[in-house]
Amino acid sequence: MNLRNAEWIFFDMGYTLVDETGEQRRRARIAIDESVRNGSERISIEEFERLALEFGRKGGSPFSDVCKKIGASYVKYTDEGESAYPDAADVLSKLSSKYKLGVIANQLPGAADRLRRFGLSDHISLVFSSAEFGVGKPDKAIFLAALSAAGCAPERAVMVGDRPDNDVRPARALGMMTVRIRQGQFIYFSPDDPSTHPDAEVTSLSELLPLFGL
Repeated sequence: MNLRNAEWIFFDMGYTLVDETGEQRRRARIAIDESVRNGSERISIEEFERLALEFGRKGGSPFSDVCKKIGASYVKYTDEGESAYPDAADVLSKLSSKYKLGVIANQLPGAADRLRRFGLSDHISLVFSSAEFGVGKPDKAIFLAALSAAGCAPERAVMVGDRPDNDVRPARALGMMTVRIRQGQFIYFSPDDPSTHPDAEVTSLSELLPLFGL
């Protein structure tokens, strides 16, 4: 598939456009403090992150898995520590000169507002968030709704995301082109399943530009 034949490029948010590292560290501090109160030995934030990456090799919910391992309860995710990746605004600006851009993401309520706060919304024409839509990835319904709203055939659309299971597999099944971005807790998650193999892989948003002829 030729990515440059696309009309629309859809993005995931977490660990794709938005860096969740700060928020995960905030949550990790709370979980670590609770684990110590519960009698466990204190681990560092770095060790918590290392464990999350290890659990992330198998997919699932790495943060929750680490909490269970260290004897802490799950800490609710908020948008408190989120930030846009440094190259996000520039990359979206350049891509939007040639392609229509949208978002398909599993997010808390207010995804569009956060994109606006991060200075990314001017380049994005559609936002489909699980909280507002009522169904999340990997359910194909959210992809189909976004494609319908865009008036775009699946084969003329690209999905860019960090998760082989939530982003690549359902998009491929619908006939969309796919790009995996290796960032965040699932950077080492590589299922040995052809249905999760993307058309291309990158390690940063900036690496998308040459793939799309920019």
